[in-house]
Amino acid sequence: MRMPQQLPMESMIHKAPNGIGVVDAEGRFTYVNEAFCRICGYLEEEMLTMTLYMILHQKEQERAAFALSALTSGFQQSGQLRTQVMHKKGHSIEAIMDISLHTEQDEQRFFIYIQTEARASRDQDQGQLQGQGAAWLNNCLHVLEHSLDIFCRISSEGNILYVSPAVKGILGYETGELTGAPYWLYVHPEDRAFIQNYFQDLARMTERSVGRFRLRCKNGSYVWMESACKILRNEQNEFVETMNVFRDITEQKRQEDQLRRNKAMFDLITEHAQDLISYVSAEGDFEYVSPSIRALLGYSQQEIIGTSSLFLMHEEDRAAVIDRSLFEEADVSLHMLRLRHKNGTYLWFESFMKVIRDDEGRFDKIMGIARDITTRRAAEDKLREQEYRYRELVENSPDAVIISAGGKWLYVNQTAVQLFGAPPKKSCWNMLPKAPLSAAHRGYSISSSLWSETGHPSWWSFSVFDLMAP
Repeated sequence: MRMPQQLPMESMIHKAPNGIGVVDAEGRFTYVNEAFCRICGYLEEEMLTMTLYMILHQKEQERAAFALSALTSGFQQSGQLRTQVMHKKGHSIEAIMDISLHTEQDEQRFFIYIQTEARASRDQDQGQLQGQGAAWLNNCLHVLEHSLDIFCRISSEGNILYVSPAVKGILGYETGELTGAPYWLYVHPEDRAFIQNYFQDLARMTERSVGRFRLRCKNGSYVWMESACKILRNEQNEFVETMNVFRDITEQKRQEDQLRRNKAMFDLITEHAQDLISYVSAEGDFEYVSPSIRALLGYSQQEIIGTSSLFLMHEEDRAAVIDRSLFEEADVSLHMLRLRHKNGTYLWFESFMKVIRDDEGRFDKIMGIARDITTRRAAEDKLREQEYRYRELVENSPDAVIISAGGKWLYVNQTAVQLFGAPPKKSCWNMLPKAPLSAAHRGYSISSSLWSETGHPSWWSFSVFDLMAP
């Protein structure tokens, strides 16, 4: 593999007496010069299939990973490690490794300069390495002192060894008030059993874990904390202490609990609602239907969820419902449509539809609440049919039919117009008989003379009804 063009004098670097290599963000070698291959005992082709950690002693791999992570996090631009490189033949070689980070077009690469370390030069460089180690440690302490999260060390016996200053802002304690105290004293009584099991399981099985529990503030209140914990062990692999990062999640927990309550309420409503509640995606597919669909249309939820909403709609009703322009004008609309029952018949539904939009205001899905109005629709159709038939009967009656109220004409049929002419503008009582209506009777019949529009009197038989009578 060729040396990246960003480094000058390619041939000289490739022939340099000290090892030079490049690894990517995952630690894989993308370039090594001849000296690097000679130090490790591998061919260049073999090195390019390996990672940095594969050439290091097992106990040095974690230190190297931490070094790369620190460079990536921006704590420093370069670092130096005294490490042990594993030769291909199996023996280890003391070496000094300088690592620097280079970023170009969002791609991170680490440049590694390695040289073997003689005993004399190692003693000479010891002070320099210690100084760099102290600077690295100071950077880490700076992060701990100014972090908004609480960093805490807890011994295997459960005593607090160290706590960062962030504890003051979150729990209200000074760091000195907690150092040396058993950590469980500050855990909510209801969470202590969980914490005990949590640390026991962590010590036995895992190296890292995350847990949630409540810690007591100095004022007596409790806050929810999320703890990320790492086990530290000695050379005998015995549990020594834990490194913990505590983050205040009280507000997050409140929102999660509220969301859980809202979901429980939604589930309660949808599980017992007689109306059909549904969510339809922007593509027109059912994302959710309430269990009431079985009682209303005969389908199970599993049969409908994931299918197109057009599957249930009558063909003549589809165009009006899927017209997007309706939802551009208003996010709420009301539709009358027919939905197909599993037995093949169609039922009438009144559907309230509301558009749900994403954070950018784009059309996301539709929530629908549909009510079966088949019986109501049939009654309305029957009433309309009866009204039409009665109107036809009155309009074509050979008798004159006149409806009035408060002395004013409200309706006359064609027969009345033909017999008496157009209704006069004056009060209708001037033409009708003067006999009063009795509240005790639904109506009465009389014979009386009536002046026609031509001015000639004629005798007529009247049947008069009080339409408001019980």
